[in-house]
Amino acid sequence: MNRARFGFTLPELLMSIVLFGLVMTVVMRVIVRQQRFHRGANEVVAMRGQLRQATYALPVDLRAISPAGGDITDWSASSISFRAFSGSSILCMKPAADILVLPPLTLTKTNTLTAWLTQPAAGDSLLILDENLLIGNADDIWRPHEITAVAGITGMSACPTTSGFTLPGDGGRPSWQLTISPNLSSTVITGAPLRIFRQVSYELYEGSDGRWYLGASDCLPGRTPECSDPTPVGGPYRAYDTDAGLSGLALTYFDAAGAELDPATADPADVVRIEIVVRGETNTPFNTDHATGTYRDSLSFVIGLRNRE
Repeated sequence: MNRARFGFTLPELLMSIVLFGLVMTVVMRVIVRQQRFHRGANEVVAMRGQLRQATYALPVDLRAISPAGGDITDWSASSISFRAFSGSSILCMKPAADILVLPPLTLTKTNTLTAWLTQPAAGDSLLILDENLLIGNADDIWRPHEITAVAGITGMSACPTTSGFTLPGDGGRPSWQLTISPNLSSTVITGAPLRIFRQVSYELYEGSDGRWYLGASDCLPGRTPECSDPTPVGGPYRAYDTDAGLSGLALTYFDAAGAELDPATADPADVVRIEIVVRGETNTPFNTDHATGTYRDSLSFVIGLRNRE
């Protein structure tokens, strides 16, 4: 009596393996294509985020400068150096012609009379309002000084209650004493507003990894080294190129009439508008079914300056 036999014959097994291999090949091709697409999309998203980083750093500092007041000290198509705002306060007391005292950073009344992004240091610049002799603002002038020394002080003698800016509870709060040069004008009065500045630079520079970044640095006379190494605040971007249309950072300057200014020959005091273009590209080739290669993009924005003394 013949028994029924169950299972696959060898040809059937071979055919199954071949079909399974074909199916897996198609599935793997789909997976690889999806991975390639998502990797490229992530690169594009990251690169566009890097472009936007420039819009967070540059406008904040540049909108506060006054080219007509001499704030721009060096400028080119890929860099700009200027006197950047770093803090403000008022004159609480002047123990000597070359010394001024500021109110504490925090006060009992919770109002703010002293604030800064960076603590003042020797070498910073200071502008203080001198109301002069006439009533009104016809003869008011912002007088420039250099900070030569900074000291922390406490006690009611620092910024006394008689100044009207502090209360008895502020006696133990730390305050600041600045030594300046040249001496204060005799017509500068208690309560005069003052602004503190530091020389900063933004430039396109090559990092230690061989990629190019928007870097920020500051300079203080007497410090060693006087200027700090650039710190990346945006990027990486495309490499520097003498052709501004290809460079990772391109700065274009305009005067009040809308004419483009050449940094090699023009006066920086005439700058009223700066157009900034940053250009980036993906770190790895962007591969899809329709395109293969490095993806490039750019972002441009315009900054209007105060341009008054």
